[in-house]
Amino acid sequence: MCLLGGLLIVEQVLVGRAPLATVDGAAERRLLEELAGQAEPLGSTQRLLRTREGKGWPTAWQQTSSPQRMLEVEASGRHVLFGRWHLEQRIGVLNSATSLVSQRVEAFWRTAQSRAAQLPAADRPRFWRRVLAPLAVDGVLQRQARGVPGRGPEGAPLVLAARRFERLPNGAGRVRWHSTWETVRPVATVSSEDWMRRLDRWERLGIEGVPVVETDDPAGRSASRRRGLSPDTPPRSEIRPLDTPGADWAVEAFEVRAGAAGLLAISRYQDGHWQARYRAPQGAWRPLPVHRVDYLAQGVLLPPGQWQVRFAYRPWWWRPTVVLALVAWSLVGLACLIPLAGRIVSLPRTRPSMPSGPRGA
Repeated sequence: MCLLGGLLIVEQVLVGRAPLATVDGAAERRLLEELAGQAEPLGSTQRLLRTREGKGWPTAWQQTSSPQRMLEVEASGRHVLFGRWHLEQRIGVLNSATSLVSQRVEAFWRTAQSRAAQLPAADRPRFWRRVLAPLAVDGVLQRQARGVPGRGPEGAPLVLAARRFERLPNGAGRVRWHSTWETVRPVATVSSEDWMRRLDRWERLGIEGVPVVETDDPAGRSASRRRGLSPDTPPRSEIRPLDTPGADWAVEAFEVRAGAAGLLAISRYQDGHWQARYRAPQGAWRPLPVHRVDYLAQGVLLPPGQWQVRFAYRPWWWRPTVVLALVAWSLVGLACLIPLAGRIVSLPRTRPSMPSGPRGA
């Protein structure tokens, strides 16, 4: 097994390098600069909805061949943020490509598309804008079928993908504070009927709709009925992001000043592994439940006062996976060493030959 692994490494390093397709990095960067100058800049966009026109790639790619096709595809993919390239720009994507889609996300798209199909074509753009605003989507990036010309190494003509960007007004933002909210019991799956009710409210009210919090906490459920002030005069609140340099337990942190109890909501999916802690300034950290909000987001319920809140992603399987990996690699190392140790032990031991003396006395 160890010999096979070594042969594979040698093959990849010495033999497999030449057949691997590569692109000229400098040429790709130059093309990206040219494409960025022709397209509307994404600016401070935080979350996108990706769409496509037709098949989403230049039709010339299907009809012609080019020795620079790899360069065309790589530069185009980065320009239109295809696949995972949005991570390079630190931009979130609502409908990012993933191999496993949660039931809630699948039910949302199925119900939203069904609802949009029932509307007249002229009303659909307004519907999507109203629905996307509570999900903190502030832009739509469309991958277009038309191609734009470019120049490759030595002036070779290229055909590159084009994009169209539309900025959406989004007063909600990714992090929001709500002085009122409704509660429901946590559910394992969200039905189309649940989504239809939520979409109907978003369509009517947009970001002004009251969020729905899934909680079994009696304190949280009773707090939702204490409205504090009327929705027309909400209590003053302030949310400020905090830096977490060197923190061993934080992915994102905020300072919250709340005049009344409220919900700190973040447009980030809660798969059950997000955890939170909070404290008063200079106080001790205490755990804080992270609830599902509006089925696709997350949030924490806070009492009035000044608080520091930290969020961290802590899946239960992370430590067992690391331990299992260490054990597995230890066994592999042992399997490689045992045959070697056996050969060393079985080596014949030769005794030095003694000179023969005269026989007899």
